Amino acid sequence: MSSEKLLGGMPAAASSHSFRQWGEPAARIFDDLPMATILEVSRPDTGDISPMLLSYTIEFQKFIIIIFVTSFYVWLLYLCSQFKWRLVKKASQVLYLHFALKKRAFIEEIYEKQEQVKEWLHTIGIVDQTTAVVQDDDEPDDGAVPLHNNEDTVKNRNVPSRAVLPIIRPAIGGQQSISDRAKEAMQGYLNHFLGNLDIVNSQEVCKFLEVSRLSFLHEYGPKLKEGYVMVKHLSNIPRRNSDTNCCLFSWVFCCQHNWHKVWAVLKPGFIALLDDPFDIKLLDIIIFNVLPHSKVNGGSPINLADQIKERNPLRYTFKVSNGNQSIRIRTTSNAKVRQWVSAINDAGLKPPEGWCHAHRFESYAPQRGLIEDGSQAQWFIFITGWWVCPELYLRRPFDSNFSSRLDALLELKAKQGVQIYILLYKEVSIALKINSSYSQRKLLNIHENVKVLRYPDHLSTGVYLWSHHEKLVIVDYQICFIGGLDLCFGRYDTTEHKVESEPNSWEDTMKDELDRGKYPRMPWHDVHCAVWGPPCRDIARHFVQRWNHAKRNKAPNEQTIPLLMPHHHMVIPHYMGKSREIDIENKTAEDKRNDFAQHNSFSSLSALQDIPLLLPQESDGLLDSHNDSNLHSEMSLDNSKEWWQNPDQETNQRPSSANDDSGQVGPRTTCRCQVRNISIKPFIRRHLFGQLEQVKQKKAFIRLIVLLLREQNTLRILRAHKEQKCFRVIVVIPLLPGFQGGLDDGDAATVRALMHWQYRTISWKKTSIMDNLTALLGSKANDYISFYGLRSHGRLFEGGPLATSQVYVHSKLIIVDDRAALIGSSNINDRSLLGSRDSEIGVLIEDNEFVDSTMNGQPWKAGKFSYSLRCFLWSEHLDLHAGEVIKISDPVSDSTYKDLWLATAEKNSTIYQEVFSCVPNDLIHSRAAFRQCIGHWKEKLGHTTIDMGIALEKVEIYDEDGKVKLIDSIERLECIKGHLAKHSIRS
Repeated sequence: MSSEKLLGGMPAAASSHSFRQWGEPAARIFDDLPMATILEVSRPDTGDISPMLLSYTIEFQKFIIIIFVTSFYVWLLYLCSQFKWRLVKKASQVLYLHFALKKRAFIEEIYEKQEQVKEWLHTIGIVDQTTAVVQDDDEPDDGAVPLHNNEDTVKNRNVPSRAVLPIIRPAIGGQQSISDRAKEAMQGYLNHFLGNLDIVNSQEVCKFLEVSRLSFLHEYGPKLKEGYVMVKHLSNIPRRNSDTNCCLFSWVFCCQHNWHKVWAVLKPGFIALLDDPFDIKLLDIIIFNVLPHSKVNGGSPINLADQIKERNPLRYTFKVSNGNQSIRIRTTSNAKVRQWVSAINDAGLKPPEGWCHAHRFESYAPQRGLIEDGSQAQWFIFITGWWVCPELYLRRPFDSNFSSRLDALLELKAKQGVQIYILLYKEVSIALKINSSYSQRKLLNIHENVKVLRYPDHLSTGVYLWSHHEKLVIVDYQICFIGGLDLCFGRYDTTEHKVESEPNSWEDTMKDELDRGKYPRMPWHDVHCAVWGPPCRDIARHFVQRWNHAKRNKAPNEQTIPLLMPHHHMVIPHYMGKSREIDIENKTAEDKRNDFAQHNSFSSLSALQDIPLLLPQESDGLLDSHNDSNLHSEMSLDNSKEWWQNPDQETNQRPSSANDDSGQVGPRTTCRCQVRNISIKPFIRRHLFGQLEQVKQKKAFIRLIVLLLREQNTLRILRAHKEQKCFRVIVVIPLLPGFQGGLDDGDAATVRALMHWQYRTISWKKTSIMDNLTALLGSKANDYISFYGLRSHGRLFEGGPLATSQVYVHSKLIIVDDRAALIGSSNINDRSLLGSRDSEIGVLIEDNEFVDSTMNGQPWKAGKFSYSLRCFLWSEHLDLHAGEVIKISDPVSDSTYKDLWLATAEKNSTIYQEVFSCVPNDLIHSRAAFRQCIGHWKEKLGHTTIDMGIALEKVEIYDEDGKVKLIDSIERLECIKGHLAKHSIRS
């Protein structure tokens, strides 16, 4: 090998079949040259007997060009997607690679000479009489035979021997500069063969780089570990010639012919076994599943991979257990066993979303979030919301997740041909500052496939007071997100609910509008849910109807704004109107409604029978006047003739549910039916509770709350009291309305009005729930219904002032008896529930799978979903750990409700009152008292918040003897447990 020409001088685009194994397919692993960087040089452990003492940590990088071709357009989008992986290689391994390359080059050169001899003999008339220089039977495992080459290519693929000599020199001697010299020498040598595609795609180099044709396929995840291993369970696969030779490896390490040499590819969710790196056909695949928990060590999960101690010290084995089976795998050293075991366990167990962790409801798959499902869209994305911010980051921290920004995600999908339709609420700009016109401009500038409508037009429609309040994201008619969470700033929070600041400008996410050294952020609490399957088609159909309505009224002649058609599988009989007879399984529509009305929602049914529970039903089948009259007769008390017990006598008619004329059932009807059938306890979390408009007569104020809560909840409470049964209504609402301005500010009339009507509904006057119950039940009324809020505290910055703020409860959720959950966008007020005002949407989820639980000390079958949702929320509010969830399994027993829930709320509220004197509280009953109190704290602190949320480092309190004592605020606040606080209903 006389040629000393460096491979770096060869054009990278030169393509030949050199450096290919005989019979090896023409497919390449690398289409572009990878890059290598030496990160570290180190000496191995003293026990290592390798003659080459240095180890190199090498980082490799590969860039891929992805071409997107859609069914609508044919165009190219080039994205540089980078794969990175690190290997630790000894200098001896690099030398072995060099010798293998030299051997291959030597064999190929002999083959070239053989071909030349054949051509010369053919020219002189002698053919087919030449014996091959390299016999097939004698061809070594790593031999290569080129098909077509020229002399220059053969010379240029040679790696000169002098290039590898600098690698040996740094290993000899003890100079201080050995690491730097070794790094430089190794980097230079790697650049030799990484500069030529033919050499890079050879089996020797691919084995050295631990790559295969599966390594860089995006759909399978990032590149992890790869390499040759031996497996025994593949007894039916044909053996290669190389496996039949009794090599040293097979004789020493296997000693049996039923072990097969395969190429293993580790990915985040599986291990693929291939014949060699260039073969994409699977020999076997080990898919990771949820691992069972061991019965020792506190039930900790078992490992995915473990080392096995063999009797033969020259055998190095580990096993992989995927929950269903265990597979033994052998390698050539203990070091490789440790590497494989570590890599497999990291892939399956280290990520929180890993496949081997236990998932909700023992599912094989983890839960997914909005960014994952939105990024999988192929055809349509529908979005509607009260407020949508294009610059919202769906993943945090935002500085490392730019691709998760809403506008960036929508732009990516739009360029892939996905049609995106966004319906925004057009606000009255004087009253609200959500700036939907800015959002519309930003979204329309993304791509032509993004269509945006703002609705309603206030002048043309005459609608000024009501809004579109729904929050929906629908992807490909297959998955939708529904609940109380808007895609806007200020909504995302953690369970810690920190009061530290965050940027809050609506147009510039990096701009701060408040002095965060003085004012805390208001933490946020919301509930949203993801729905898969047939219900998504119903919700998508609802969006299509709303979009078409806005299109016809707002842009009837706008060609770029299309009308939408619902998919045909959504046009099902339930939407054909109640006046039409429907023949489904030889039943009429009336039969279907009667079946639904008589159906026990907690019985076990097939999937087909369960579908009607998730679809709109005619109100006739749900609101049975006979049942209502029976309910009234059962509830009425002999000596109580007040108007609020018989509200229908005043109007002489039943109130209509939302859109009853069209046969649709509004959220109010669902609430009433659920409340009527409650056995034990409803758990209610609402953003706005009873914020009601005023009508002419005091007795008739807000028919909605009178009929929904006062009628259903109050009468249900009276029935429980009469029957001497345990029944509790637990309501969690905001401590203060979430509107701009302090309680005493001149421009905060809306805040004061909302508080007035909310307190009037709950506890003021004769018309309130609490006063009416107290008049009948006395002090026992508090055992049946109670109101709470959430609060958090902390320092605004390190060394900064102590501050508290309410955790704003924006969720719209009702959980009934741990068996049913109503999640949506509607509040409990007239705007949401009358049906002709704010547009709302919700989903009623009734469990048909149950877990053993208790209710008031008695065995109870709780729904899997509803029970887990309540336990999750209560655990957060009470700051309970996983092992303490058993304490709240029975939500109405005295040990849970009084000793834990109520006691925690009262203790937290007392501490907040002592340290902050924050509002609302039971000591401030008038606007004058509030002015006096806030003036006192401003004089002491220099400033305070709208709810008096700033505290001194030391505060004065009265002890049990009535004496004043000074306490440390931090020490006192450390006694707070969770975020639960009692709501002051007497303010």
